[in-house]
Amino acid sequence: MSALPPLSDQGNITSAPRFALSPAVHSKAERISAEWKGTSATGGTTKNFIGGEWLESKTSDWIDVVDPSTQTLLTRVPDTTGDEFAQAVDAAAHAFKTWQKTSVLSRQRIVLNLQQLLRENADAIANSIVLEQGKTV
Repeated sequence: MSALPPLSDQGNITSAPRFALSPAVHSKAERISAEWKGTSATGGTTKNFIGGEWLESKTSDWIDVVDPSTQTLLTRVPDTTGDEFAQAVDAAAHAFKTWQKTSVLSRQRIVLNLQQLLRENADAIANSIVLEQGKTV
């Protein structure tokens, strides 16, 4: 088995899909793109989530995420800039100041709400993982 070529020699990564997603899979990808803010599963770009907001990256370098079973472009994620990374770290440090003062009961409620959201969205999460890995459910 030969090694895969590098994703990019320099800068922008561009790849054309070799095959299209099947209609059923494309429908799932469109639903993910419509319901999940800041992300795409149909060839668009995924934004950075910084300080509680989805922000378009200012990078000129993007990494393609493809369905390995078809080589179809699902999304392009930013090769986040140093300034954006620093902004994310600063936002996380600021959020931690509040989080560390949050009571255990409040934290528990937040984590239980997250658990409920994961359960409610399990099918969409599974479909996203399936697309990225090129496998079936």
